[in-house]
Order: sequence, then C-alpha cells, then structure tokens
Amino acid sequence: MSHRSRKPSPPGVATRQPAPARGPGTPSARGATGAATKRRAKPGANGRAEPRRRRGRALIVSMVVVVALLVGMGLGPLRGYSMGVERVSELEAERARLVHQVDELEDRREALLEDDQVEILAREQLGLVMPGEVPYTVVDPDEDTEQVRPQLEEVSENREAPWYERFARAVTRLFDADG
Repeated sequence: MSHRSRKPSPPGVATRQPAPARGPGTPSARGATGAATKRRAKPGANGRAEPRRRRGRALIVSMVVVVALLVGMGLGPLRGYSMGVERVSELEAERARLVHQVDELEDRREALLEDDQVEILAREQLGLVMPGEVPYTVVDPDEDTEQVRPQLEEVSENREAPWYERFARAVTRLFDADG
C-alpha cells in the first residue's frame, strides 16, 4: 500500500482519516498468513446454521405467530359484528312487518268509524237486526238434522208431564249419555 503525501489542513479544519478496514478481507481478519478469503460458515457437525440464519428464521417464526394471534384476536369482534348485522336486518324486517300491520289496523279503524260497516259487522257477527226487521236463520239441509229438529215423541211426553218430572228426565238423560 502506498502512501501519498498530503497537504496539511489549515488550522481549525478537521482532517478525515480513513477508518481501518474490518471484515473478512482485512488484515486483522486474515490471520497470520494474510490470505484474503471469503468463506461462509457452513453448518458444523452438529447441524446448526450460522447465527444470522437462526435469527432470520426466529424472526419469521415470530412474525407468523404474531400474525396468527392478530387474526385470532380479530375473529371474535368480526363474528360479533356479523351477528349484529344479521340481527339488525332481522329487526328491520320485523319493523317493516309491524308497520304494515299498523297501517292495516288504522285502515280498519277508519272503516269502523263508518256506520255502514258497523251495521254489517253487527248483523254478520252478532246476529243483530234493526227494530222492525224479522231475523231468519238459514240451516244447511246437509247438516245433522237431529240437532236442529227435536224428536216428536219427546215433545209430546214433555208437554204432559209436570215440570219436575221433565227436569228429572233431562238430568238422567244427561248423565246416561256421558256414562
């Protein structure tokens, strides 16, 4: 190595000296022979990799573990969020159904405020009639006629017997039919 002569620096200006070389090719790392060789450390007899590789693998493994933990921690809130969204949609559907039902009931209330509608419902559901009208009950001929028409022999017997005998017969028939 040759040394060039340098001019001295003016006073107050820092001079820069080259830093001593370090590394595998420097005289301090060459050993006594001075041969500059760049060799990578190969795994030894016990199969261990060099420290850099071990640190790199440990870093990768730790990063994978951290990412897995973050994903695992994120799944709980994500599940809760999806359940909340589902519940909101269910409640919105129920709300729409209830609003529709309220609208129908308000329409019915308005219809019931009219006298004509009240009269129709009173006639159909309660069997009421206006004063002076004669009510008629239409019976389907295909239905059981025994319930509609009494038997004639019972009617004739009932008219001849006193009230207490008719009552006693009715009670015995009642209990005989069940019994």
